[in-house]
Amino acid sequence: MNNKNLTTVITAGKKIVKNNPVLQILGSVNFTPEYLSITNLKTTLKVYLNTGLNGCINTAQFLKALTIDPVLTQEGDKAIFKNGKKEVKVIIESNDDFPIFEIKDTKVVFSIPTVEILKASNLTSNDELRPQMMCVYVGNEYSANIEICGTDAHRLYMYDTKVLSETKFSTLINKDVISILKSLKVQDILIEVKDDYNLIGFYFEGVKCEIIQKTEGYKYPNYPNVMPTIQTYFGTYDKKELMTSIKESLNFANKYTKCVKIGEILIAEDADMGTEYKEELKFTGNPILKGYNGQFLIDILSLLDSKDVTFATESTTRATTMTEGNGTFLLMPVMVN
Repeated sequence: MNNKNLTTVITAGKKIVKNNPVLQILGSVNFTPEYLSITNLKTTLKVYLNTGLNGCINTAQFLKALTIDPVLTQEGDKAIFKNGKKEVKVIIESNDDFPIFEIKDTKVVFSIPTVEILKASNLTSNDELRPQMMCVYVGNEYSANIEICGTDAHRLYMYDTKVLSETKFSTLINKDVISILKSLKVQDILIEVKDDYNLIGFYFEGVKCEIIQKTEGYKYPNYPNVMPTIQTYFGTYDKKELMTSIKESLNFANKYTKCVKIGEILIAEDADMGTEYKEELKFTGNPILKGYNGQFLIDILSLLDSKDVTFATESTTRATTMTEGNGTFLLMPVMVN
């Protein structure tokens, strides 16, 4: 791994670490002969790379020293970063007190595409009072196959991996893990679910990496309960054209509800301001006029890869689904008169 890629992986790990005046060692990169690691106690990134260093270096200082594209060596309590006539020396401290997590007793192991976890993460909540909904669910607690789900109670994405597991389990992938996977553009991951931890394995630029995530034991909502079983109305639209129309209509919608009504026509109005937007839509099928949060709808449409999108629903008061491959997006309606 070259210094550019090393900078990338350390920067990705640094994002999960916050200043801790009590445990200042958490602001460091831990180097051993087998790997380097960064942790915030709940989430640990390990990169199996021998840099020739052994000890802890302040993360910010390490990243600064890498900017000279150096060769790394160590002399006692100093890390030496050298490139021709340029040389930087940084204090390297003992790593005796750096947290190390021993992982045992694997329940289940499976591989899944990271892109589906990232899609689900776009629809998770930011409400710290419901920490489980800030995470992405992975498991088969409510299904035969292993499924991925992310929701904020207004929007939801569920992906069926089509992977069967005889062992029933559920686990939550937190935002720190998602941040690392997104920063490093990881394609596929291998997850080992354990009693108190998840071990998430992947390769970055040919180097083996692991994320060790401590699980909190939160119960995830029974999301299949909100998935419609009966759908009567189906309206198919050109996704790009619909997104353009929604964005334009939001200029005239109520700024709090962001409500737009979509069916054979699109309507956005703000009674307080006395504005109304109306547009005839191109569609196929038998759509029903129904209210949605326009911004939530744009968020979902931007995650779809297909050219067309089909809205499927039972009524104006029930959820609408949009399906693509093995994935299903769900959006709750905005009640309108």
